[in-house]
Amino acid sequence: MSGEQSRWRAELDRMRSRLHMHYVILGVAGLIVLVQLVMLAFPRDNRVAMEQATTTPRPTRTATPTATLPPTTNTPSFTPTPLPPTATATPRATSTPAPTKTPEQTPTPTETSTPEGTLGAAYVRDVTIPDYAVIDPGESFAKTWRIKNSGTRNWPAGSRLAFVEGQQMDGETGDPLMEDVAPGEEVDITIPMTAPSQVGTYKGTWQMQTAEGEFFGAKLVVIIRSGSVPAATPVPTAAPVTLLNTVNVENIEGWGTGWIMVKYQDDEDIFVQGSDGHRYRAEMGFLSSPQSLATIQQFWTYGNRGSATWAMFVLVRTEVGWVHCGSSDNVCYQSEVNSGQARLTSQVFYRPNVWSSLLESYLAGGLLATTQNAYYHDIQWSVYDPICGAVPDVATIAFKFTRVD
Repeated sequence: MSGEQSRWRAELDRMRSRLHMHYVILGVAGLIVLVQLVMLAFPRDNRVAMEQATTTPRPTRTATPTATLPPTTNTPSFTPTPLPPTATATPRATSTPAPTKTPEQTPTPTETSTPEGTLGAAYVRDVTIPDYAVIDPGESFAKTWRIKNSGTRNWPAGSRLAFVEGQQMDGETGDPLMEDVAPGEEVDITIPMTAPSQVGTYKGTWQMQTAEGEFFGAKLVVIIRSGSVPAATPVPTAAPVTLLNTVNVENIEGWGTGWIMVKYQDDEDIFVQGSDGHRYRAEMGFLSSPQSLATIQQFWTYGNRGSATWAMFVLVRTEVGWVHCGSSDNVCYQSEVNSGQARLTSQVFYRPNVWSSLLESYLAGGLLATTQNAYYHDIQWSVYDPICGAVPDVATIAFKFTRVD
């Protein structure tokens, strides 16, 4: 029996040992589950905060052995937290003032130019030498402008009229003003000049300038014709004439022959309704009389267009477009110069009432009657002003109307 008891006792001890190990395993598993539940209940940020709260009071890093793992995982989480202060990239704060400051420098010029207001000068009128005045080659003349202080501050003493661009015509910078000119005051300023020796049209531009060299105000223009205008030759009314679409002109200095041609916008005919109820096709052209052809040649040469193989289009527009209108606002033109092709173009536009008036003149007296029309001077102006800035007294242009119904 004693042997049997000892065998049972040994068996009981083994069972106790196994039971103990079972409890240990269950305890460890329960502990792991508990830790996971705690981690789920408290997010990582809270744990970091808790770890900070537990570690910050410690004056030394002796706790690092227990916190060795957290710091390594925490360092990445701490570096982001300084990253929000990438807005601490207050380099932006230092850079943003820079651009905003630069515009603040723009007042500097306005402060220098307008410490007490703005400098201004406005053209009033030509006192002498109107535009396109005819002056003999080599002759001296004095151009006087009347100008007004249109600004809000005085013109300082020492200001003067200075050359800007174009033909200076031996003009020198004007004498400096001896005293200030108050806003609203008008003064006459004169520049002595000399007409160029070569026949032609000349233009120069001038502008007010302070003693320090600063230009201000409107630009003033002088335009003269050096040389006399061709004498007008009357056209005999009895001379039989026809209408020419193209006139040949001799280019001087041996450059051969050019031409002046009438064309129509987009090659479209112009039709006019007459007071008689009929419809007419309009034609514009040049008179074939010797006097007319000689005058055209004179003005072509006078306009200095003969120094190369120049030619001209008179383009009759069916709509006004952008062209410039004359004194009556009924006859308009816009000139264009193409130096590369040696071409001059005058785009002309005549309002419907002008065409109707020309038709009535033609029906009353034929081709030459259109040269007596009330709009005739402005019509010749629209063709010859681009050539030389003058209008012949001789009739050179006429109109013909053909009934189409």
